[in-house]
Amino acid sequence: VFWGLELKSSNQLIGSIVLHRIDLENNFAEIGYELNPDFQDEGYMSEAMRKVLDYGITYMNLTTLEAFTHQNNIASIALLEKYLFVLQPDRRDETIEDNRIYKFGG
Repeated sequence: VFWGLELKSSNQLIGSIVLHRIDLENNFAEIGYELNPDFQDEGYMSEAMRKVLDYGITYMNLTTLEAFTHQNNIASIALLEKYLFVLQPDRRDETIEDNRIYKFGG
């Protein structure tokens, strides 16, 4: 499930957020997101995260979400922690060594 983030004033696409690797049998999905650097630190991704989490939990009955982020991406880590994602220190991303896995729920 893929959403584009656009500015209301101009309809300019500034980012995206997605639920993927969805497993409805286990009430699981992975969440991913990206935002044009020119629009970071303005609350756009926080607003999108809140709405996508609500959608996933309320309409898809998801109980566990995971997110992968680079260990040095302070803004992404802060966003995940704001929404109660917890670092999974014993797990690693097999494809990108410097990524860390965060988990919500479950």
